Amino acid sequence: MTRLLLTLGLIVSTSLFTTANAQLFENFETGVKRSYAIDSVALASGSWLFNEALIGTLDGDKKNGTRSARIQNGYIKMQFDKSGGAGDVSFYYASFGNDIAGVVRVSVSDNGGTTWEQIGEDLTTTASLQQASILANIPGNIRVRIERVSGNRISVDDVRITDYVEASEDPALTLTVEGNPLANGELFDFGIVPVDGSKSASFRIRNTGQELLQITNATLEGTGFSTDADFTGLELELFESFDFQVTYSPVEENSYEGSLTIASNDPENPTYVIELSGITPALADPITIAEARTLPLGTIVTVAGWITVTDQFRGPVYFQDETAGIGWFNNADMRIEWNIDARIGDSLVVTGSIGQFNNLIQIVDDITYTVFPESNRDIDPRNITVSQLSTGDFEGQLVRISDVNITGSGTFSGRQN
Repeated sequence: MTRLLLTLGLIVSTSLFTTANAQLFENFETGVKRSYAIDSVALASGSWLFNEALIGTLDGDKKNGTRSARIQNGYIKMQFDKSGGAGDVSFYYASFGNDIAGVVRVSVSDNGGTTWEQIGEDLTTTASLQQASILANIPGNIRVRIERVSGNRISVDDVRITDYVEASEDPALTLTVEGNPLANGELFDFGIVPVDGSKSASFRIRNTGQELLQITNATLEGTGFSTDADFTGLELELFESFDFQVTYSPVEENSYEGSLTIASNDPENPTYVIELSGITPALADPITIAEARTLPLGTIVTVAGWITVTDQFRGPVYFQDETAGIGWFNNADMRIEWNIDARIGDSLVVTGSIGQFNNLIQIVDDITYTVFPESNRDIDPRNITVSQLSTGDFEGQLVRISDVNITGSGTFSGRQN
């Protein structure tokens, strides 16, 4: 019997629960629940009760990583208290698959789940993920429940709960970027962006003081940075907020620095500064995949080869040259939607960072990639033995193991990595 095998592993980008910057964050990446039956799920943030809900990994489950919560006709809720209260409750939501709209409701409990009170208005899903941010402003120990109250199945991802902030007597400016609080003088890094590319971030300023907050001036400095905000005459009442975008758009290879300075009548922070940075590195000539695999994590490399896996395993893409093989993962183009126009055998050139998942080397945070279908060729698998397979020397390569007797039992499933 002859069988083709790929020495692959699950290579995806995940981020775990964090309490940094006074918040709770849950992205469901560590949970497993395959049925709608009511049950508790141990997640990174704590135990959540899923009623008529599960952890979804299908293409129809709208998600920012590899998993999200899918709610059919019920809810998900925390079975533990978050200390520090709730300032904002934010999350991403969308319709599951091609379902028509569902209606989402958020409630908070401050008595261990005995009673619940709705916060914000009901939300209606669309086909694509959108972020909701609801002001709760509740002190003490709290729990959050997210339910589908009508319509069809919904996806929920990246639940974030910031701490309660007690209102001061004087006007007080607070600022968040992508839902994360940033203190006066802190840095926001846009990361790696290619020449003529762009990356935007959502900023929010809020008044947590009882007196009216008045923005008297705002300046954005630094080449490559821009904003859509008009701060002219901006005034914010208690807990009122103002949302705007800041965009990084480099025009040449360089490291960029800038700053956003907001002047107001906040007596504690009359001048609020957020430092900005971004990098657009020079694109190097390709090196061999074997050489790239030996470099430290985070090293930016350009590698080329022929594709052996496209969407057969729902991401990542695998490709190899004459020296070795490697995976390449891009969450937006491979998990959220499949946007890679390529076939097995096409030539591929990728520039990105050396990363690792489950001890498997991969290319992540790609700056640029190009597919050359005109260079398509047949990929001949390497003939190896079972003992050679276990060495790890053929990671990411297409291999063939002949005359294998499988003594175990089970199900071979397609489109599963």
